[in-house]
Amino acid sequence: MNSRIFARKIRRFPPSFRKYGMKKGPKVSKYLNVLKELRLVDREVPVTEDKPHKSRKGIYRIEDPFFRFWFRYVYPHFSFLEENDARYVWDEKIGPCLDSFAGPVFESVCMEALKKMNRENRLPFKAARMGRWWDGAAEIDIVALDGRGGFLFCECKWSRKMMGNKVLDDLVKKTEKFPEAEKKYFGLFSRSGFRKELKERAREREDVLLLDYDPY
Repeated sequence: MNSRIFARKIRRFPPSFRKYGMKKGPKVSKYLNVLKELRLVDREVPVTEDKPHKSRKGIYRIEDPFFRFWFRYVYPHFSFLEENDARYVWDEKIGPCLDSFAGPVFESVCMEALKKMNRENRLPFKAARMGRWWDGAAEIDIVALDGRGGFLFCECKWSRKMMGNKVLDDLVKKTEKFPEAEKKYFGLFSRSGFRKELKERAREREDVLLLDYDPY
């Protein structure tokens, strides 16, 4: 089970909670708080929320990549592993979708790289906040804002294909949901590099940044 599916299930209090006597209310909050203290799960809200602690848009995600891997790949296929059939689990269950699992981890790496660039004043502005953003229909991997109308919207792609213009076009389209953004910048992180046409476009525009996720 990946972290986002787990988060959605936590929010909806599925039948499995009721089955074990965990009804919606203070009891569930107690267990979630314990998991947070153990740093196993984390509550996340869209970065644009003014009062994050009161936001109803919060979701709970498994924080540790090890546990995310365990619940997605090991636990569901434990019977095969007990039979020493690890090759089948890798070939059929892990290998074909490992890149999708690594995507959120890559986003975290890009976030840390962006924070380092912010500390070193290598962004178009000094960001006051950074985080993910989503609504019912769209999601942006990283949004950085200065609180004065400046926004940096970032897309992080853990893909074996080089990034092209379509990713940038899709990102620009998503930012139409931010009427408060007086100045927009667009940052792109790519595992496999950038196509020639995208590099040329970035050279022609001051608001497009092709970013290095390993600035060290």
